[in-house]
Amino acid sequence: MGDAGLTDPVGAVVDEDCKFADHVSDRLKAIEDVLFSVISDIYTNDVHTISTGATGEKNAVFRRVNDEDVSPFTGHNAGEKQRAMQIILIPQEYSWGRLKVTSLLFSEIMRRWRVCPGFLDIVGAYGVKTSEDERVFHGWRESGGKNELCYNVPYVERHGRELRDSWSMRQTAFWHQHSSDTGPSRWIMLNVSTATRTKLDHFLGSGDTQCCDLALHAHLLAALGQNWTAYIEDLTIALLEQVSLFELRSMQVPYHG
Repeated sequence: MGDAGLTDPVGAVVDEDCKFADHVSDRLKAIEDVLFSVISDIYTNDVHTISTGATGEKNAVFRRVNDEDVSPFTGHNAGEKQRAMQIILIPQEYSWGRLKVTSLLFSEIMRRWRVCPGFLDIVGAYGVKTSEDERVFHGWRESGGKNELCYNVPYVERHGRELRDSWSMRQTAFWHQHSSDTGPSRWIMLNVSTATRTKLDHFLGSGDTQCCDLALHAHLLAALGQNWTAYIEDLTIALLEQVSLFELRSMQVPYHG
C-alpha cells in the first residue's frame, strides 16, 4: 500500500497547536487588559502533598504555582503517578476585578489542554467592570467532538458591608474535560467561592476522586446554590415592606370624590 493521504503526526500536532494558539491569542487580545493580571497567582491540586491526619481522613492540598510550575502539571512525565483529577483554580482580584493569571499563561493552559474555544465566551464575562450587566454570560458550552463542557454559574453571597442590600451577585465558571481512557479528568475553575472551595477540599480529601465526575459537578452546584433561598426570602421581605408602605401612603391621601 502507498502512503497517500498520510501525514507526519508530529508535524500535524505542532501545526494544530500553532493554529490553536493563534486563535486563542486573537480572541483574548481585545480584552486582555481588563481580563488578566500582570502576575499569576493560581493553584493546582498536588497528589504528592495529600497527607493523612490522625483521624485517618485525607487532607486535600492545593498549592500555589508560578508560570514555570504549570508546564509539568499540565503535561505528564513518564513514571509519574497520575492524578485522578487535575484541577487548576484561577482566583479573581475581586468580583469586578481581573483574573489572577497572565494572558500568556492562560493561553498556554488553553493550548496544552486543548480547551474548547467556547470556554472563551465564559472567560470574557470576567475582568474589570463598571456595572453588573457588563459582559454577562450565564450558560454553558460543550464540544461535540470531545467529552468536554464548561459553564458559568451566578450565585449570591453576603458581602459583609453596611449597605441596605446585604447581598452581592457573583459568578463562578467551570471547564471540565472527561478522559475516556485511564488519563485524568481535567478542570479549570474561575473565581471559586469560599463555600465551593470548602466543598471541593472535602471531596478531594475523601479520596473519592475515582468516582463519576458528575458527583463533583453536583457537589459544586449544590455549594453555589445554597444561598438562593435566603436571598429570595430577603427579597420577599423587602417587597412586602414596600407594598405595606405604598398601602399606608394610599390611605393617607385625601379622597376627592
